Amino acid sequence: MGGLNVKQKKELKLKKDLCAAGAYECIHYSFISPADLDLLNYDADASERKAIKILNPINEDLSIMRTSLAPSMLHAISRNQKKGNLEGRLYEVGSRFIAQSLPLTGYRDERETLSAACWGDCDFYTLKGIADVAAKSFFTSFEYKEGTKSFLHPYQTAVILLNGEEIGYLGKVAYEVAEKLDLREDAYFLELDLRPLYELNNEAKFEPLPKFPEESRDLALLMDKKITCGEVEADMRQACKYVKSIKLFDVYEGERIPADKKSMAFTVKFVPGEESFEGDAVDKFVNKILKNLKFHLDIDLRS
Repeated sequence: MGGLNVKQKKELKLKKDLCAAGAYECIHYSFISPADLDLLNYDADASERKAIKILNPINEDLSIMRTSLAPSMLHAISRNQKKGNLEGRLYEVGSRFIAQSLPLTGYRDERETLSAACWGDCDFYTLKGIADVAAKSFFTSFEYKEGTKSFLHPYQTAVILLNGEEIGYLGKVAYEVAEKLDLREDAYFLELDLRPLYELNNEAKFEPLPKFPEESRDLALLMDKKITCGEVEADMRQACKYVKSIKLFDVYEGERIPADKKSMAFTVKFVPGEESFEGDAVDKFVNKILKNLKFHLDIDLRS
């Protein structure tokens, strides 16, 4: 009958959504140089080093099959900055080539992967926004938690979780790697395994506009430094079904805050159901949220 199959339609939608977010598509060779593995500081036993060697490579710089899309993307950022493009967003949908064993005893596993990067007028949360665009393209959402990667900044790196399973990572390119690549502007990179996303059967869900006005409250919360924004948001949503959105607008450490604490301020928006909020209903929701936060995370309302 012709036309695109389901996987191709999902891939095309993802690309359109990323382009709408201001990212340009790029396509790189499936081969990289062994030197790239050293450039990105992979450990000797890292899975990325278990690369398939080409028997008749064009040259040494294209002599192994890529086990990550990171080297190609980071070199693309470097080339752009050297040519004066000091701000940009790129993405690539391609394959990583994973060997079951070396030397090869069977077919390689070609993992469909998304890589994306931004540099210049951006930060960690710009990149996280690109990851969220990818999630929304598949009608799902990601969770994020602190992580590490050999070529990313140790305090600006997170792993990406889908239904509790790690499917990728994102973060700021480490200073020593940026120096080797002669980067003039900070760069941020993410890599995402697309196979679990292609296997989802989620569809768009539509909700009618609320019949009654929404209400919002600003909450400044005092908590342990190790607690993440994601943990706080999840606990708030668990406490009240009328919470529509939670937006972090301030993080403060310093005067009048204990050394092991931080203050995070959120705007919490509540949306009524079939009936409008009456009297002090929203204040009761807020009290319930604060009790939940105190019980589960030992978080207090900042005075």
